[in-house]
Amino acid sequence: QAAEMVEKTEGPMSPLLGWAYHGIGIVAFPMEDYLEGERALERAVSISSACLGPENSRTLWSKHALSVTYWYAGKTREGHALGREVLAGREKALGPRHPTVAWSLYSLGDQARQLGDYAEAEVFMERSIRIREEVLGPEHHYVGTSLNGLSAVYTEMGRYDESIGLAERSLAIMEKAVRRLEKQIKTQSRADEAARRLMQIKGVGERISTAAVAYAGNG
Repeated sequence: QAAEMVEKTEGPMSPLLGWAYHGIGIVAFPMEDYLEGERALERAVSISSACLGPENSRTLWSKHALSVTYWYAGKTREGHALGREVLAGREKALGPRHPTVAWSLYSLGDQARQLGDYAEAEVFMERSIRIREEVLGPEHHYVGTSLNGLSAVYTEMGRYDESIGLAERSLAIMEKAVRRLEKQIKTQSRADEAARRLMQIKGVGERISTAAVAYAGNG
């Protein structure tokens, strides 16, 4: 219904309409309505490609969502192939060492592992790790995610010693990330409490001022 309203006001080839269909596809995914998701996202990709270009960030996000939808709908080869298109588009648009490129590499690496293409999975995961370490820092939790992904690849390849080593590194990074997050939550909690107290003090101050004015008037 939202897409129909946008189409009436903006026309059938509007970027806003493409983004509306993107939203429909995203909503359909957690509901496991993959057919509806495919239809909406295919329309989103078509419109965005025509209006904004095939390498525009919105087009690529719709393509990425469509590739994941294909994958979960059982169209694994189609999903993987489209994911490779997304990777190529992101590398061209953002450069080969962008965090979003690393996300595509990780996703493709995990898919390649599930497809049994371990050599390709290893290459994708290793690139993902290198980019994330360089751009985000070696202790970032996304680095831990990629290390864990490569560990899974090595496990299925029978390279158990390497897999364990990577899993241990990943766990250490994730534990540090959890501690940092807990500290941030505590800090934010203190900040929220301070803000509440400040508002209380301000309220008391206003009441005192009002009382003082009233007292002066009576005097």
